[in-house]
Amino acid sequence: MKINENVTALTLQKKATSGKADNSGEATFSKLLDSKLLPPQVAAIPEPSAVAPVLETTPVSLEVRIGGLAIAEDTMSVLDAYSGALSNLAYPSKELEPYISDLEERISALHDIKNQFPSDDPLVSLLDKVGAVTVVQIAKYRRGDFGV
Repeated sequence: MKINENVTALTLQKKATSGKADNSGEATFSKLLDSKLLPPQVAAIPEPSAVAPVLETTPVSLEVRIGGLAIAEDTMSVLDAYSGALSNLAYPSKELEPYISDLEERISALHDIKNQFPSDDPLVSLLDKVGAVTVVQIAKYRRGDFGV
């Protein structure tokens, strides 16, 4: 215990008398840390003329975009109502058919509006996800998972 206290005291005295701390180990450590944390230097940025041209995509009109969102929202509302009907055990399973036929019509509408967007549009991803959930629920109903 006394040795550690003496070593610490000597180190503090040395720093106080010299006016600055011994940075030889810290400098190496900070260089190593910087080399790991900072991104590597980028060689050279190519001239704008050397960059491949950006493919122009036709912009989708606001009406089509809003229509796609409306169809997706309506489909999710029907799926929610269908889920509520499924959770109600007093609801006969044969009366789920209107929900399923409505969902089948919405699948074709989702598909039609999805074809109006470029494939990299974020709305296409949403429409695909809503369509996939809808198709799965229709398939489950048609194969008799819910006691039909």
